[in-house]
Amino acid sequence: MRKSPRELWEDIREFDVCVLVTRSGDRLRSRPMKPFFEGRRETILFLTTADAEKIDEIKTCPEANVVFSSTREGMWVSLAGKIRLSNHAEAVDAFWGEEFDAWIGERARAIPLVFTPESAEYWDCSEKRATASWDMLESMANCRKSDPGENQKLAL
Repeated sequence: MRKSPRELWEDIREFDVCVLVTRSGDRLRSRPMKPFFEGRRETILFLTTADAEKIDEIKTCPEANVVFSSTREGMWVSLAGKIRLSNHAEAVDAFWGEEFDAWIGERARAIPLVFTPESAEYWDCSEKRATASWDMLESMANCRKSDPGENQKLAL
């Protein structure tokens, strides 16, 4: 099943957590983050603090990757794009929740990050979940490549 960009956005809006990947010098850094979506806008917002290490990383290299994964649903999505700091305090107010008390502390310390994806790649194994393990074992026994399911690259 091929997905349109709109369908892909509908899918990722269902995820509660993702991994944000930024560049720190010559290394990549990955962090679990809670994604937020504003209406129909095709951006993803994150909340962080001004003193977080990722802020300097983003200022130095605004290219980032955001990864969504659900083995239960058999769906993996990787988005590549640009990330920037935002000064829109209303985004903090709109998305603030008690869970951020432990991570950020005071609401006044929170700043939003805006991720704008430029391309996406997804793997949809939802139709093969029941047979995926068997297919993997069979492919290993027969020295052939396993069929992991649908894979598609999209320009956004």
